[in-house]
Amino acid sequence: MTAEDQAKPTMKEYRQALKAAYDEMRKDEPDHRKVETLLRDQAKEGNPIAKYGLGSWYLHGSHHFEKDVAKGIELIEEAAEERVPEACYDLAYGFESGKGGEQNPKKAFKYYVLAALYGDSDSFVHVGRCYHDGVGVEKDEELADCWWEKAESLGVKHASSDD
Repeated sequence: MTAEDQAKPTMKEYRQALKAAYDEMRKDEPDHRKVETLLRDQAKEGNPIAKYGLGSWYLHGSHHFEKDVAKGIELIEEAAEERVPEACYDLAYGFESGKGGEQNPKKAFKYYVLAALYGDSDSFVHVGRCYHDGVGVEKDEELADCWWEKAESLGVKHASSDD
């Protein structure tokens, strides 16, 4: 491990650094500019969770942010590259539905798989559904059942067409 790797904050430290932003947002009258500054500072430090948060706000035009789909997707993609499961899930949903831009079932499938592998238990159901319905991947009932069994082992229920 290099000295640079050792100096890079861990995900736990990133999450702790964002606590001030989340605490501010829980107030009755949050200071959105303060939160934006906290998130931007963290994003500049390389915090993928902050990139995801900013990206979501831009994508949806949340709070005082002007909607900027391209900027939102760019930040969410950066967070996904750094293994933020929520970012992978959001990209998967966007590519499947076409909301926020391009509809691309193959990319949707890819990001559902990444979200599941990075820890989003609900994504196991979506990967199973993709195999079941042939969304972005060739239909395969056996693989669908494997992903759904894993989802159930994680406590996530799903509704398949066979239920």
